[in-house]
Amino acid sequence: MRPLRSWAPALVASVSLSFHAPLLFAQSTDDDLRNEIRQLREKLEQLERKLEQQPVAAAPEPAPPSTREQALQQKVDDLDRQVRILGRKQELTREETAAEKEKSESAGVVAAGPEGFGIRSADSAFKLNFKGVIQVDARFYDGTRVSSPPIPGTPTPDTFVLRRARPIIEGTLYDKYDFRMMPDFGNGKQQLFDAYLQARFLPELQLRVGKYKSPFGLEQLQEDVSLTFAERSLATDLVPNRDIGAQLQGNLFDDALAYQVGLFNGEPDGTTQADIDSNSGKDIEGRVFARPFRNGSLTALRGLGVGVAYTTGRQTGSTTTSNLPTYVTIGQQAFFGYNAGAFANGDRHRVSPQAYYYWGPFGALVEYVRTSQDATRARITRTIDNNAWQVNLGWVLTGEDAGFDGVTPNRPFVPGKGGRGAFQIVARYSQLTVDGDAFAGSAAVRLADPSASAREAKDTGIGLNWYISKYIRVYFDYDETRFTGGGSGGSDRPDEKVFISRFQLAF
Repeated sequence: MRPLRSWAPALVASVSLSFHAPLLFAQSTDDDLRNEIRQLREKLEQLERKLEQQPVAAAPEPAPPSTREQALQQKVDDLDRQVRILGRKQELTREETAAEKEKSESAGVVAAGPEGFGIRSADSAFKLNFKGVIQVDARFYDGTRVSSPPIPGTPTPDTFVLRRARPIIEGTLYDKYDFRMMPDFGNGKQQLFDAYLQARFLPELQLRVGKYKSPFGLEQLQEDVSLTFAERSLATDLVPNRDIGAQLQGNLFDDALAYQVGLFNGEPDGTTQADIDSNSGKDIEGRVFARPFRNGSLTALRGLGVGVAYTTGRQTGSTTTSNLPTYVTIGQQAFFGYNAGAFANGDRHRVSPQAYYYWGPFGALVEYVRTSQDATRARITRTIDNNAWQVNLGWVLTGEDAGFDGVTPNRPFVPGKGGRGAFQIVARYSQLTVDGDAFAGSAAVRLADPSASAREAKDTGIGLNWYISKYIRVYFDYDETRFTGGGSGGSDRPDEKVFISRFQLAF
């Protein structure tokens, strides 16, 4: 009988290969490793055949291994050692692959491109985006005169203005919670405009808390960088700007209907005041906006949107903190303000039906705003009802689609690369009328002075927009505003004629 020690190593090697080789073949993708294992298996089979071919003789006592047997056993030992080495190499390869996969899954991605600059996790559940807006204006007033003291109706000198300078930080946490922070350093001031958190439970139900634009005016809700004119219309003078509060919002029926409803501190018309409320009164604000044909087959009606917004609340002020608005022209000159000593003292209501329509290169935006405010001066309280409206039209000469979010040129103008950008012509008419009760009574009790504040303003504007690219744009606007009242002795305030050119970078 063959000595047991000659068969034992072969058996060990065979068992080792039977466990290791299938695993290696199943998990390895390396051709060299497969070839080595195949060669080892062939050598083992040859060795087993040789051992089986040797004659079996009875021997009372084990004979010392021959030189041939020793050589065979050495080969078996070498094979077993090589198999174990290869198995360990495969384990190390699997460990390295798993480590690299884990590292790639946890590593962040830094992006810089047409969509902006940002950092995000590999699964996009965490995002941090950096954006910015720079607007530089040149304002030229026709017939500018400088006098001391200032004469009502006299515009400020021609000037260059850093209208907006806004670094913007936006982010997402766990793919459900958003935040936004946007300070502004334009107009020689420093102010925090946006700072809010938003939880997106469902597309139909979201919660936003912090400081942001009130859900009311259509033109006010349009992004500053998407406006067709450099400055908003007279109708926006009656619209609250940014406020602090909490609102529920959502989109229904595949974005065909949007709603917002919330509770806010309550800002005067057209203003953004300090971040600390001066009274306990609060405003309830709500807005519904529908795009009924957005998902329909009628292409010509997909760009139609209609809605209505409403606010109600009770606001109070004092002789030092009036909580009453001041109305400004397109050239940003005040043309109506309440007298010293007047203050908000009671109910305030606003309502605004609104609509827009976009079809190909054509765009139109219309809105009407009516406000009702209880105001007191010299212990006499009156309800002042003011109203305003606007019609805003535009046509993209180069054929691109117009939209509420602006125009994206098909061929951006890049020196040396061709392209001309997109050109759009725009026209607008807006009007604001102040309630005559604001001027009623003697000088001691009336809320506004007819010699300093106009009863009505009517603006006509035309403009040309050059969209150099999605991010760079140049405005050329001319506006002429005519007034009723507001001049010396109650005469009409001089017309405001202003040319505004703006260079805008937004990314």
